[in-house]
Amino acid sequence: MHFLLLSYGCQMNRADSDRIRTALIKEGFDETENPSIADVFIVLTCAVRQHAEDRVHGRLWSLARIKREKPWARFVLAGCLAQEHGGELFNTYPFLDLIVGTHQFDMITNLLKEGEKGLFTDDSQDIKPLENPCLIRKDLFKADIPIMRGCNNFCSYCIVPYVRGREVSIPVDDVLREIESLPKTVKEILILGQNVNSYKHKGLDFSDLLKMIAEAFAQGWIRFLTPHPRDFTRDVTEVIASYDNICNQVHLPLQSGSDRILSLMNRGYTLNDYAEKVDIMKGLIPNLSLSTDLITGFPSETEEDFEDTLDCIQRFGFSSAFTYKYSPRKGTKAFDMDGQIEPEVRRERLIRLINAVHNEVTKQTLYQVGRRVKVLIEGRSKHSGTFMGREEGNRVVHIKDAENYIGSIVDVRLTGADGWNLYGEIV
Repeated sequence: MHFLLLSYGCQMNRADSDRIRTALIKEGFDETENPSIADVFIVLTCAVRQHAEDRVHGRLWSLARIKREKPWARFVLAGCLAQEHGGELFNTYPFLDLIVGTHQFDMITNLLKEGEKGLFTDDSQDIKPLENPCLIRKDLFKADIPIMRGCNNFCSYCIVPYVRGREVSIPVDDVLREIESLPKTVKEILILGQNVNSYKHKGLDFSDLLKMIAEAFAQGWIRFLTPHPRDFTRDVTEVIASYDNICNQVHLPLQSGSDRILSLMNRGYTLNDYAEKVDIMKGLIPNLSLSTDLITGFPSETEEDFEDTLDCIQRFGFSSAFTYKYSPRKGTKAFDMDGQIEPEVRRERLIRLINAVHNEVTKQTLYQVGRRVKVLIEGRSKHSGTFMGREEGNRVVHIKDAENYIGSIVDVRLTGADGWNLYGEIV
């Protein structure tokens, strides 16, 4: 029996896909990317923003046609969208066989084998250890390693605590066991959690775990997502500075440059708090590459608030930024706030935000030209005749004549820059 696994959304969904894939293949299922031969279709969903949800809805309507052509095929909707809307999705998509929430991924294989149908979205927070930590990943050179699930922050715009549940840390031994089982081809790991800084297990915090991971994974680089500025301690910065295999790139979501908006967002820090953390990092981590998330159009955001956010882009010298217009999520506190911004205003501010980020990133990228850096070569790029990789700061580098180095970390001299892209040659 062949299954086709479609994943939308964040890196945590990508990690969950690896676990679902491994469980299915272990039980005799074969993966395919060809819908014409698939017997099982699994859609792993995201509900954090409306755009992600709209993409899933569009794909589901296309699957409805396949169901008419292949009535025996099984269709599974899993993840955050399933957890949020539950059984009402059967009314919209009656061809679905299973709707599986964020806490029941480990049930999917048995549900399919036993021919079950229905809704499975209870709120169990149990984290079961991986029976076999040797996961079957699509990426040969990178691996996502979850260290916790859920979130306790309840930012007023975010639905994650409602669909992913409260914070639960994965035991240290289970995290290290998964890392130690990685094949030698893996040259980069991404430590994942909705708020990695709040990791706690048997008296150990995130800085302790990060140190243990750095000592356990000597074959490549270590990155982590997503830290919360409120909980980002000097201890973590010192660990990053102490280990060469922990990348000098930190993704620290700012969201807004206005203290008033940050308070309404329930972020738990001020702009000055954020700046102090960045100053410590820049003082301890050579060539720090700082990336961020920025939201515009949050309820009651004034032009002055928005300008405060624009000012931060240059002030902190972000190497990259994920930019979003506020997306109302039913059930969150911000959904019912006064001062909802008109969609056209949100859209116009987002365009200005993207342009400001592009200008700063272009400047930061140009600063890199002439440097000698290490790059993990990932494969062929969309640029004709070149290969692409990422340097330690997570910037994209295009290189010629690198076919024999795919999957390796190599020394590269940066020879040029074009917007977000760098160009280089292997030394």
